[in-house]
Amino acid sequence: MTVATTHYGALKAFAHATRGMQNASFDFDPVTLSPTYRLTVGIPGGSNALATASRLGVPAEIVDQARGMLSRGNQELESLLTDLVKEKRLVEDLRQTLERDKTELEVRKSELLKELQKLRAEGQRMARETKDDILLEAAKLQKEIRQAQSELAAKRSKDSIERAKKAVAVTQQELKSEVWKAKVVEGEEQAAAEGDISVGDMVWVRDADIEAKVLLVSHETGQVEVQAGRTRLSLSLESVSRAEPAVDASRRFVPVRRRLSGRIVKEELDLRGKRADEVEPLLDRYLNDAYLSSLSQVCIIHGVGTGTVRDIVREALSSHSLVRSFHPGGQKEGGDGVTVVEM
Repeated sequence: MTVATTHYGALKAFAHATRGMQNASFDFDPVTLSPTYRLTVGIPGGSNALATASRLGVPAEIVDQARGMLSRGNQELESLLTDLVKEKRLVEDLRQTLERDKTELEVRKSELLKELQKLRAEGQRMARETKDDILLEAAKLQKEIRQAQSELAAKRSKDSIERAKKAVAVTQQELKSEVWKAKVVEGEEQAAAEGDISVGDMVWVRDADIEAKVLLVSHETGQVEVQAGRTRLSLSLESVSRAEPAVDASRRFVPVRRRLSGRIVKEELDLRGKRADEVEPLLDRYLNDAYLSSLSQVCIIHGVGTGTVRDIVREALSSHSLVRSFHPGGQKEGGDGVTVVEM
């Protein structure tokens, strides 16, 4: 490889036109009158001799005379090279600006990515917190709904009992009327034929189809006061009959009671195999029926399994207005697979 330096324009043109040769130049700063030592490949350098001489104090007339001695072609070539160098500097400045902008953009991009990741993490955190808040609010609303349902059920139960008491009172008034006097006598004779009723006896209330215990007997007025479950009733003697011992024993151990409508209400509710959304409505309806049937204790069968049905049952029982207390069944009753409820 050969490196040659020259001020001759013809050699620069020759190198540009000849294959295997290439122009190059060291940059020169006309302000400081010193080389920059930056090599530019592909562009030949111009002569800065006259400009340097002028800046170093050579008289202007000498510099102008020397410039006039240059051929027109040399002057045009020097002007072209000077313009190329200026354009090169502009391109270089633009390249450096673009490099700086690129670097700044990369830094900004990195910052924005970090900010985006931070925002995403914050959004996920807020979404989790919002979800937790919604679940807590939903649980609170469900509890309020259960309490409202229990209060409504208790109100319905009380209303039903009041209606039943009023119906009994109306019936008692009718039985005291003149129309029923003859029938009362027949009833008393029939009751006497069946045997005298005493305090502590178990009697059968014919109209209500329920069993009750005698608390007070007045043969003078023909009235008897009985208790069925938690309900105390004052009835006429002819409306009840002594329960036979055999019947009394069987009713004591058969796990069913009858409502006023005659529908049988068992002393146990089997919820095994029920879906979670079915459990609470069935339980609430059963507790209402058990209360109206004067059942003092019932058994809820839910099994063990995953424990979901058991948890729903005990959560509902904890806030139900008709429930006095509850506890898991004994070892012979089914253990934790059942819940015994005191009404």
